[in-house]
Amino acid sequence: FPLSSFVHFCHNHGLLQVNDRPQWQTVTGGARKYVNKMLAAIPNKRCGAPVDAVRRETIDGKTRISLDTGGATHLFDHVVMASHSNESLAMLADASSTERALLAAVQYQPNRAILHTDAGCLPANRKTWSAWNYQSDGATGGRDPSVCVHYLINRLQPLPFTTPVIVSLNPIDEPAPQHVIASYDYAHPVFDAAAVAAQSGIGAIQGQQNTWFAGAWLGYGFHEDGLKSGLAVATALKRLGAERLQPDALAAAAAVPVAA
Repeated sequence: FPLSSFVHFCHNHGLLQVNDRPQWQTVTGGARKYVNKMLAAIPNKRCGAPVDAVRRETIDGKTRISLDTGGATHLFDHVVMASHSNESLAMLADASSTERALLAAVQYQPNRAILHTDAGCLPANRKTWSAWNYQSDGATGGRDPSVCVHYLINRLQPLPFTTPVIVSLNPIDEPAPQHVIASYDYAHPVFDAAAVAAQSGIGAIQGQQNTWFAGAWLGYGFHEDGLKSGLAVATALKRLGAERLQPDALAAAAAVPVAA
């Protein structure tokens, strides 16, 4: 990972502070609370509708967005690709060479998350239990050690019981089967030098052909990063609306950065 990106991440999370570290807070009820609140403000939403393809067409001299979903085609003025960069690229049926280069630059790592109650994966000394608990297999012989993380959900959410509830990400040792509640497969962006460069270059294509890009991949992969990039695009679109979508307004709006 680029050193500057790593240091900025640590500073942003208060990891460089010896004293007076920030007190982390969580939303009561979990992420679904603020997701549902935002969804409630969106009229005519269609959740769970898979998008087969997104195309840019010229109709009556204006760029229109053609969206294929469920065997039907719908036309829109603009499209916001608020998804992983590789998913956005897969949906864009007519991606430009610049769009393809930037969106394909970000690699994704498959990760398996297991929700369970097997406290055997946590430190033997209960006093050292933390919200995030790291484990290494201590590999030797020239092989890099494997590392995984166990999230103690009881420390992150006010659960109404004391039984340890844990989410293990790519566990080195599998939790006991009788303690496993569920297992999930994810793909998370890898923020290497190529990804950081793509984040810096995304402003060059924002708003071109009425197409915008947002998502947590434009920051550090957290919900807040997705929200930040989405708000930046919303601000640019609002500015376009206020100026009645004049061509010179597009260039100014597209200059709004979406990456930290």
